[in-house]
Amino acid sequence: AIWPPLWFAYGWSKLRISTSVLGFNVSPPSVVVPRAMTEAMFAGLVELGPGERLPGLHLVVGLSSGRMLLPCARVAEIARIVACEPIPGAPPWVLGTFVWRGRPAVAVDLEARLGGAPATSLAAMMVILDGAPTVAVVVAEARGLVEDPLLADGGPEGEGRRFVLGACRVDDEAVPVLAPELLEREAQGPA
Repeated sequence: AIWPPLWFAYGWSKLRISTSVLGFNVSPPSVVVPRAMTEAMFAGLVELGPGERLPGLHLVVGLSSGRMLLPCARVAEIARIVACEPIPGAPPWVLGTFVWRGRPAVAVDLEARLGGAPATSLAAMMVILDGAPTVAVVVAEARGLVEDPLLADGGPEGEGRRFVLGACRVDDEAVPVLAPELLEREAQGPA
């Protein structure tokens, strides 16, 4: 087993190498992805089809309901959960605000947003996304990295389906690929 700080150092260097997702570059700090682009990304997955490789490096995160993939090109940092200042009137899946590297950020509980139980463990992780506004996706754990995974059929049903671009095969299991742009849009609140 790799000692966690070494894994994160190794993972960080690989995260910075991979800068494209589905053929287009994401340029921090201002990522604004219109619905048409998200639909184009989904169409690109469909066009590739099951058995094709999804280009890029992806972070495997653990939730109580299973695993999910996040494109590493969108990951700025992985950190332990921190205390958040609640936002009055925010939905229960918005944990609140915190300061990340001098910038205001919003923490979103992914499991709760997908209809599951909220993260309560102090061992939970924050996957801080590159983009504006800065959004941290709270997950139970960061499990590792996969490069160019095979596309697969499947994915979550119900409410969680709208946040998923498709699914990839990881260890003989269909693991959903999260569309982080949609969580960022919701974290911004009504425009």
